[in-house]
Amino acid sequence: MSLYGLLRSLKRWDDNRNSMPGEHMLVFGLGTRLLLSGGRGTLLRRAVRFGAGAALVARALSGRDGAVQVLRRAPQASRDSGATAHVAGAGQG
Repeated sequence: MSLYGLLRSLKRWDDNRNSMPGEHMLVFGLGTRLLLSGGRGTLLRRAVRFGAGAALVARALSGRDGAVQVLRRAPQASRDSGATAHVAGAGQG
């Protein structure tokens, strides 16, 4: 099997599995840890840690149940109604 085929099959498996609770927070934390630990080691090690950390943070934010997808699925009315109504009525009374 080629590398491309292996990556496609892993992607297919990932798309079909259920998400683990807190999975994206864990991945975000690990990515952040890798980004913040970049000061030690050779230039190559720092570059690899930075690349892996950035990829994990991006995955945590944009994955199937990541922050970007959760915000897209939230109804626009419920996001606007609470904060906007409270702020609009703040000056009255």
